[in-house]
Amino acid sequence: MSETELYRVVLVDDEPWVLEDIDKAINWDEIGYKICAKLQSAEELLCLYRRIRPHVIISDIKMSGMSGIELLNEVNNIYKNEVVFILLSIYDLFSYATQAVRYDAFDYLLKPVDGNALKEVLLRAKERLQLLYGTSIDYNGYKIVDDVMSYIKENYPEYFSLNDMASSMHLNPSYLSKAFKQKTGVNISKCLTEYRINAAIDLLKNTRLSLDEIAFKVGYSDYFYFNKIFKKEKGITPSAFRREMEIKARNCDSPV
Repeated sequence: MSETELYRVVLVDDEPWVLEDIDKAINWDEIGYKICAKLQSAEELLCLYRRIRPHVIISDIKMSGMSGIELLNEVNNIYKNEVVFILLSIYDLFSYATQAVRYDAFDYLLKPVDGNALKEVLLRAKERLQLLYGTSIDYNGYKIVDDVMSYIKENYPEYFSLNDMASSMHLNPSYLSKAFKQKTGVNISKCLTEYRINAAIDLLKNTRLSLDEIAFKVGYSDYFYFNKIFKKEKGITPSAFRREMEIKARNCDSPV
């Protein structure tokens, strides 16, 4: 499995040695995960959450400042149905376990964390993640398509990445990409290319702008790359396309 396909995990504990022990407890990428951040407070995660967009959060319950339960509640209020929470504690107390369940934590592990127990929980969590990033697409897919098309229409003259688009919609990039393709049958990048090329065709037909200017106006800073993409999409270069349009226009104007 490539790195881009790994589920992103954030570890949160106010004791650095705990973070390191959990990191070393298992071979993460072997079971489809990668640790993308090790943080020492819940507040730090909330500040970085939109940049990281984790699939799994593994957090201690009792920390200085915001507790793990408070963090779980805060994340669920803002980013509902986006992340799997696994809570940790040194205390084998029924009250903690019931709190974890009440606030929709996926599971509860004791510290020090046993590698086998952690691996077992994460393997079960993959089923939840696959369901989460699969079935939720059915409910939100059509709205996502509308949002993507609106974003492309407003931003196609500028450079932007999938992460930029996903961040503006408060969505995980991989989820956004999967949802869009499932509903439309094409990738977002393909849709963006088609929109830009169609915009270029409109300018070629209706303006006397230079080819460099047209390329820039539809989001390509490099004319040669624009020329390559245009030919790939339409089977003809922009300059040849414009000549054909001019010939057709003259023929239409000529008397019969």
